[in-house]
Amino acid sequence: MNRLHQALSQGAAKGAQRPNQGGAPSGNGGKIKTEEETIQDIDTLERSYKQIERKLSDIYYGPDRDKMPQEVITRLEGELKAARGKVTKAKIQAARDGIMITSPMKGKCGEKDIEGIKEKFRKAPEEIRVLWNIHGQTINQDLNHQPPGRANYNRYIGCVHVNMQEDSQGREISEPYQIFFHENGHAIDNRLSKSKTGYYSSEYNDGEFIKAIHEDVNKLVKDKELEIKEKIKAGDLKWLQDKKIIPKEISKQVFVGNKKEDIDPEMAKILGNELCNQLFGQWKVAWEPVTEIPEGFKFKKAMAYQTIANEMRAMDNRAVSDLCDILEGATKAKIRCVAGHGASYWKQRTYQGREWGLGTEAFAEFTDSHAANEKSRDILKKYLPKASEVYSRMIKDAVSRTEVN
Repeated sequence: MNRLHQALSQGAAKGAQRPNQGGAPSGNGGKIKTEEETIQDIDTLERSYKQIERKLSDIYYGPDRDKMPQEVITRLEGELKAARGKVTKAKIQAARDGIMITSPMKGKCGEKDIEGIKEKFRKAPEEIRVLWNIHGQTINQDLNHQPPGRANYNRYIGCVHVNMQEDSQGREISEPYQIFFHENGHAIDNRLSKSKTGYYSSEYNDGEFIKAIHEDVNKLVKDKELEIKEKIKAGDLKWLQDKKIIPKEISKQVFVGNKKEDIDPEMAKILGNELCNQLFGQWKVAWEPVTEIPEGFKFKKAMAYQTIANEMRAMDNRAVSDLCDILEGATKAKIRCVAGHGASYWKQRTYQGREWGLGTEAFAEFTDSHAANEKSRDILKKYLPKASEVYSRMIKDAVSRTEVN
């Protein structure tokens, strides 16, 4: 890494370690500044930082590099670190004050949508607000993506693709603007990675987040297995039928006799009753209630997967869609319900044994739920407690280092 890049990285880290705790930046004798004034201050700090950056760049890559006194270079590097630190502190403080830097969205969607996103932003956890203010300006935003329904994040060009007109309305499985925060969750996950095309969620503590997801999901499935086995042992037919493990009715073919008028009597005598019934007999489907657990009925693991899926379908789709996608990924599509990417998606997103697809989807699900869907956030905490704890720690650690790739 050359000296300019080192200076940039050190400046960002320095700014994150000592964030301004004293309220919104103010130059008016302590008067709290408006959102517009705060954004203007950040823009001013950014311009100052970029001016120093350009000076250093001209020196590093200019023809007179070897003639420039080292003390001048050292002084400018120090100024660059300080300027970057001021920008970072100002962005962090703005986030803590609920002020969202919206410049990446300007001119790419309507003001109504920007206000709608800002409203969600103000209610989001502080760490998510900070991560957006630090990294959001480095994310390209295509907010009129066509066709609708194909939202995605392209890590190779660093661009979020969302149709904001569609997202602002919400869908059966998502709240308004939840998709925006989901795709930007992918982008932030990528920005926090050690590599340009990697994901922080799968790198963190040697894959701790992915491991926690599997622990939670395995426990959920195991608990359901034990519950079903206990119900079978207890002969609880009603519970097993309510959970759709045993049907409430079964169908059977019932013989209702011959259309004798269609059978030649002489021919009937020749064929005999049994063959005559097979050739000309009439049958109908009759439904009979199941009144006892069938003899020899045994537990199968698929029952646990299907029961969990049925329970998810019976709940508020918007509340469980994030969880359902994670369940699908963690079980390799053995649990499929409400929302998901399909079995092939997960198979294609594993590298050297690490399920980075599961990691980044879960990171995005947790991020969009914390920012835009409180019910989903609570569901994730209930069903995935270990993963929820790791996610919370992950974003706090990310805020503390604020490294921009």
